[in-house]
Amino acid sequence: MTQYAARTNYAHKNADNFTRAIAAAPMTLENKLDWHFSTLDGIPRTMLPVCASAIRLHDAGFDEATTMLDLPEGSTYFGKSQASIGDVIFGHYLEFFLAAFADDLPASPLDAPLSRR
Repeated sequence: MTQYAARTNYAHKNADNFTRAIAAAPMTLENKLDWHFSTLDGIPRTMLPVCASAIRLHDAGFDEATTMLDLPEGSTYFGKSQASIGDVIFGHYLEFFLAAFADDLPASPLDAPLSRR
């Protein structure tokens, strides 16, 4: 593994751990997403309600490929004003906020391994 690949893998692992810590926090979904967005570049806050809806619809059993959501004014997904809930979830790194991942989260955000060692 090259040094770059090792650093990249470490960065992704650390980002995943941080996202897991946020998802485990005892907060509303909207507050968790606001915190999550603050760690990412380029995601407008206007996407927060869309992302929350995508998570809730996915958790309710809606099809992630065919259930479409309107995007906020000024936002597009490959030139379109709608995106599937799956595209919203995976495009904004929201997997750990899904109910399906609840068993994969630490019991507390303080239990997430965030050290740089």
